[in-house]
Amino acid sequence: MKCEKCGKEIKQVKINMFAGDGSDFDTIVDIVENEYGNAICVVDKNWSGYELTEEERIDTIMCPHCGEFPLKDEEIQVYDEVKVVMFKENYLDESIKTVKKLEDDWILCSERLPDLSQHPENVVGEEFLVSISPDGVSKYETAIRTFWRDSNTFTNHDNIIAWMPLPDPCQGK
Repeated sequence: MKCEKCGKEIKQVKINMFAGDGSDFDTIVDIVENEYGNAICVVDKNWSGYELTEEERIDTIMCPHCGEFPLKDEEIQVYDEVKVVMFKENYLDESIKTVKKLEDDWILCSERLPDLSQHPENVVGEEFLVSISPDGVSKYETAIRTFWRDSNTFTNHDNIIAWMPLPDPCQGK
C-alpha cells in the first residue's frame, strides 16, 4: 500500500505504545489491506491511542517515511481482538488423563504422612509437592514445592491437605 501523504510504498507503520513504566515509545507494526482496501494493523491495549478520541488517535500512527498519518481519510475504528483457540483431536483426552494421573498420585495427609525415618532429627528432609487449601477443607487449590519439616508438619505452610513425592525430572525428547 502507498502512504497517501508522501506516496511511498509502506508495509509497516510506526505505532506509539505505552511501556510498562508509563513512558511511551514507537514500534513498527505490519499493515495489510483487506479486500475492501482498508488498512489494518494489529496492536494490543498498550497502544497509546487505545483510549483517545478519533482525532487524537491519528497522532499515534505514522508512516515510517514522512512521519504523518498515512491516509487522507482519518477515520479509525478500534476493535478488541478475539483469539480463537482450536484443539486437535484427542488433545482434551490426553490432558484429562494427565490431570487424572496427578489426582491419583496425591496422598491425603489424613491418610498418611511421608516417612522421614532416613533423615536425622531436626534436619530438613525430602522435597514434596503439597496441595494447599485456604480453609484446610476444600478441594485442592494450589500445588507448591516444599520441605517436610518433622513428623507432623511441612515447612512454613498451613492448611496442607495432600502431598506427593516430586516427579522424576524431565528427560527431554
